[in-house]
Amino acid sequence: MKFIKKYLYFLLLCMYRMELISSLFTNHFQQYITKKYNESILKEFERKDILSGEGSFGGLNNENETSSRIPIIFIHGATGSGSTFKDIRAFFLNNGYINGDIYGITYGDNGLTPLFFVSFKCSDIKLIRRFILLVSNYRKSKVNILAYSMGVGLTRKAILGGKCVDTDEFLGARITTLVNTYVSLAGVSYGYEGCDKLSEIFLFCNPLNGMSCSSKFIKDINTPNFRYEGQKSYAIYSTNDLIVNQNCCENICSQLKYSNKNITTNEFDHYTIVNGTLLEYFNFFNHTTK
Repeated sequence: MKFIKKYLYFLLLCMYRMELISSLFTNHFQQYITKKYNESILKEFERKDILSGEGSFGGLNNENETSSRIPIIFIHGATGSGSTFKDIRAFFLNNGYINGDIYGITYGDNGLTPLFFVSFKCSDIKLIRRFILLVSNYRKSKVNILAYSMGVGLTRKAILGGKCVDTDEFLGARITTLVNTYVSLAGVSYGYEGCDKLSEIFLFCNPLNGMSCSSKFIKDINTPNFRYEGQKSYAIYSTNDLIVNQNCCENICSQLKYSNKNITTNEFDHYTIVNGTLLEYFNFFNHTTK
């Protein structure tokens, strides 16, 4: 019940102080990306092709705007987009954060490709890694990260670095020192339980860069014998998550190896856990300032 009560509290707060928030990057952030990279990279990050207009968000309003908070990067799941965190973003902005503290992008095609045909692609990992580096440089700060579902595997590899298992491209060294607090939400950390029966049928369970607990990718991100996702790391997952489920090669699928704390609930499914546990991860981030 404690999670349900917190969820209702969250809804009341959003209803009480909902404000109009703009999607896409601010002009200041757009100009920074164009100057540091180019227009094509801005286009790749901003994703104006997402019809909801919520493919990305974040950025300071001008050079004089400041914040003492560590910026947070939100990374969505397999068939989602930046709009996954629309309500979450509104909550943070109504509770002491500014646009320059909250960032999100979209990898993939916003669900046009069915789940059974997605995988942990190097192109998505490189996009996320580049964005982490970008936001850290832009804000001259470490970052906090909330990753959801498939986004957990992608961000973990983006931080870990090394070679991509599917293309053999070298990402670079670990960027652990750039991440203050990392939160895994309903994550595909040890795999996807259903792949035990689907590995020979669907791409997303393939043995190279799929979600099978025995895939080369899943083994790669769980090989280090130390915490590499950030200075602090947490995992939140539900025993009622019937999408990822919880039995992956004798590991709990969404448990985060060497995390500071793994939090389990049985009150939400794979989708409702995003809003339902908001106050938990809000508190993880809200206790960190530069």
